[in-house]
Amino acid sequence: SSSATPSTTTATTEATVLGGLTKNDVTLLFGNIEDICEENDKLLWDLERRFENWNSCSTIGDIFVKNLGNFQLYGNYNAGYSDAAEIFNKRKKAPEFSSFVEAQQLLLADQSNLDFLSLLIMPIQRIPRYRMLLIECLKYT
Repeated sequence: SSSATPSTTTATTEATVLGGLTKNDVTLLFGNIEDICEENDKLLWDLERRFENWNSCSTIGDIFVKNLGNFQLYGNYNAGYSDAAEIFNKRKKAPEFSSFVEAQQLLLADQSNLDFLSLLIMPIQRIPRYRMLLIECLKYT
C-alpha cells in the first residue's frame, strides 16, 4: 500500500490567480502600482482644484511639495522593475499568460499601442516628466 503525503503535491504547485500567474508573480510584476495610482489620483485632484480657481497669483509648486513623500513609491516600483521584466520574459511563452497579455493589449488598443513591458515602465518615466513639467512652468513664471 502506498500513500502520498499531502505536502508533496501542494508544495510543488502554487495556485494561479491571473493569466497563469501565481500570486507572487502578480506581486512581482505589478509591485506597488495600486499605491502609485492612488497617490497619483490625489495629486491630480489637487492640481485640478487649483486650476479650477486659477488666478494670476496661483502656483502649483506647493502641491508638489505636499506630495513629495509619495514620490518614494516610484522609487520602490523602480527597484522591482528588473524582477518584473524577468517574470514577464519567463512567463510570456506560456499560452495562458500570452493570451492574457494579448487580451489586455486589445482592451487598451484605443488608448495605447504600447506593449506590456512598455506599459510597465511608464510609472518609472513619470518622475522625469514631472521634473520637465516644473522646469517648463518656471520658464513662464
